[in-house]
Amino acid sequence: PFASLDADEFGAEPFAMEADWALPQLVGYLRTWSAVSRFRAEHGDDPVDEVEGELAVAWGSRERLRVQWPLTLRVGRVSA
Repeated sequence: PFASLDADEFGAEPFAMEADWALPQLVGYLRTWSAVSRFRAEHGDDPVDEVEGELAVAWGSRERLRVQWPLTLRVGRVSA
């Protein structure tokens, strides 16, 4: 929608959101994704169930792990 605007873009420092989560929090977060909801509606089963066991093996005995969401910004100033 902004492609037609005359804007001067400039860089933004990369950054990430971080949280310390237990495995059930990560699994619950995955289940909030719209793609997961669409899959459940279309196929009648939860695709997260298919990876939950593998996640548990990778998670190991750790109670909590740090999760990160790298964020990217496209920043600019619109010329008058």
